[in-house]
Amino acid sequence: MPVDYPTDKRNKIAALAKRPGTQAEGQAAKAALSRLEANAVTPERQRFTDRVVAALPVPASGYKLYRDVPGTGRRDVNVPGFGVRVMASGVRVFVLSYVVNGRDGRLKIGRFGPSPHLSVEAARDKARVEYLKIRGGADRAKEEREKRQAQTVAELCDGFLKDRADRRPATVRMYTQIVTKEIKPALGRHKAELVERSHIRDLHRKISARAPYQANRVLTTCKAIFNFGIEEEIVTKNPCIGIAAKPEQKRKRYLKPDELTRLNAALHAHKHQRVANLFRLMLLTGARIGETLAAKWADFDLKSGYWTKPGATTKTHTDHVVVLNPPALSMLLKMRDAAPDDVAVFPGMTYDSVKDDWSDLLKTAKITNFRRHDLRHSFASAVLSAGFGLSDVGALLGHTQPGTSARYAHLVDQRQRDATKAAGAVLAGPNITKA
Repeated sequence: MPVDYPTDKRNKIAALAKRPGTQAEGQAAKAALSRLEANAVTPERQRFTDRVVAALPVPASGYKLYRDVPGTGRRDVNVPGFGVRVMASGVRVFVLSYVVNGRDGRLKIGRFGPSPHLSVEAARDKARVEYLKIRGGADRAKEEREKRQAQTVAELCDGFLKDRADRRPATVRMYTQIVTKEIKPALGRHKAELVERSHIRDLHRKISARAPYQANRVLTTCKAIFNFGIEEEIVTKNPCIGIAAKPEQKRKRYLKPDELTRLNAALHAHKHQRVANLFRLMLLTGARIGETLAAKWADFDLKSGYWTKPGATTKTHTDHVVVLNPPALSMLLKMRDAAPDDVAVFPGMTYDSVKDDWSDLLKTAKITNFRRHDLRHSFASAVLSAGFGLSDVGALLGHTQPGTSARYAHLVDQRQRDATKAAGAVLAGPNITKA
């Protein structure tokens, strides 16, 4: 970061601007003072580096514009109007502000961050190229705005998927399926800027008639896509605002004792025991399928009995440490002994590649209306049935909000009913029983 201009130099120029002299001297002094003030280092004006831009404060709402100041080195690239816009979401976008024919313009240069986004140095070089075009007479902001606003919904979706490519695999898969199967067929050819609330409402209603939960997932994805469009200045509004989601009833499906017995027998008899172990680990730990598929042996401390799930694989984006119970630990030790050189615990397996195995297991076990994710509910049910509380479930499953664990409260209620019934049978006298 450059050192601010010395106070004594500023004071000398300020004195020159005030003292009597020729008109030309006064104007020159005032112009020099103006340049010093414009380039002064302040919280809103400082020489950008990657570290400086990453540390810029995030506003509570909207965005805040920070401007770059000229460097003091002979090789420093200086671009008038170069700045960064920090959004309330934490996103940082490089911009170039300029004036053409008396009208202000602002051109988006690109987002700050690791590849495929831009570093400060790359953004400043790109801004300099655009600045030279503008000096040649081009209104680059207008050109880019017209180009962006001509985009179709299909093109907007493609940009959104590219931007979200670094999210959890399960999230990327959900976005891709919804875009491909629902949004593009219905709205893909529309100009993104011309999509109205009625278009989204009609799509939501149409899907709701056959799949209410899917309709809500589509609505949520559409909101995210158009918010992305606003950030990228492709659209000026989000047509999803004001459309209410359909009521949803959280699933409470978990394995009954006889179903658990049949599923364990089916797992034991399954022809692919490595796949069977995938589902066993989900059942024994309550882990999501995406977390389990992404598991690497380096994440496990088999000596101490811990599994640290990296934040990149968890829904909360934070590391989650799982204490392995004896059956899970015993299974993992045998798997490790059988494949000591593997990096992944379940190499080559994907969300889709084990679908048929899961269907075969359910068919063999004669279990219906049971998803892979319901293994997680079954784990929570077992924890509660063993006498532990909702806070224990939350800690074991990696919940960050108490309300998430509250969906299992009905299991606590049922256990309390069974307990009080048993107590009543013991404590009630014969006369009370007859009454």
